[in-house]
Amino acid sequence: MPANTSTPRIPPADLHDPPTSRAIRTTARQAQRARRAETVRQRQRAALLTLLARTMAELHISMAELNEARRALARVEPSHEPEPDGS
Repeated sequence: MPANTSTPRIPPADLHDPPTSRAIRTTARQAQRARRAETVRQRQRAALLTLLARTMAELHISMAELNEARRALARVEPSHEPEPDGS
């Protein structure tokens, strides 16, 4: 039987050179951080909306009054207009 002259098999973990492996791990960590940050942002937004709703109910602020206040604020400070996606 002839000796195996083919190139040695490379284990799957070593398919990439070190800089590429580092870049892959870094990208995975960044994606995980981005997901966590988005989860935190969504929780904070939900908490803020709950606080707003409770405050409006407690002070008997109607949606009409809130919308009028938003329009007045937009006239004074145009940069505070809501974004098209509603956030």
